[in-house]
Amino acid sequence: MLRAESSGSDPADYTAVATPSASLYTDTDLEDGEQYYYRVRAIYSGTPSQPTGEVDATTPLPSPTIDTLDTTTAREISVEYTLPDDSTDGDLTIERSEDDGATWTTIATVTDLSATTYTDTGLLDGEEYTYRLTRDTGDASAESIDSAITDLPAPTVLAPDAAGDTHLGVSWDATHNNGDTRVEYREDDSGDWVTHTTVARDTEQATVDGLLNGQLYGIRVVAETDHAESEDQ
Repeated sequence: MLRAESSGSDPADYTAVATPSASLYTDTDLEDGEQYYYRVRAIYSGTPSQPTGEVDATTPLPSPTIDTLDTTTAREISVEYTLPDDSTDGDLTIERSEDDGATWTTIATVTDLSATTYTDTGLLDGEEYTYRLTRDTGDASAESIDSAITDLPAPTVLAPDAAGDTHLGVSWDATHNNGDTRVEYREDDSGDWVTHTTVARDTEQATVDGLLNGQLYGIRVVAETDHAESEDQ
């Protein structure tokens, strides 16, 4: 039984891996995701015959494992992964999608196969990002996909402005770089919140009108996107 790692190798370049006595032989201890080429020759009274024609097979390549998509740091996602294969060939491609996998952008090609983390920076707050990791040895490829939503910070420094007849002004600092800001109120600062208005992200003040004079009200502003909303402020 002869084996080579490239097609069309001269028979002299093949390595003898076994001399089986049966018609079935299992070749073991091979690398993941690698293509191997085989020829067989008979040996009569110590003299080898001409080898057979070439056949080939590729060993399975296990998919990368996405262990964690860490969104702890604002506007970043840390992709933590494991490569379970034992091949030293090829690379890992990391792609990102902002439309649930309809289109993909390559953000990194990792050639250091001992690496286990890639940090994607400069992202939008409260946005969903999908990542595809593709391990390619040159002979085989395998992929994994996962999604995460970046943290959405709440507006800060919420403060009332001058109150007037049936209305109350409110201002805040918008700390989010994506989405809108929702202004809500409730009577006696208890019970369900009522949405008064939704304003653009870069707007930092609003007037809540239609209120009852002398009534206590609670006011809050909430950052919101299609995928997330911030905590109360």
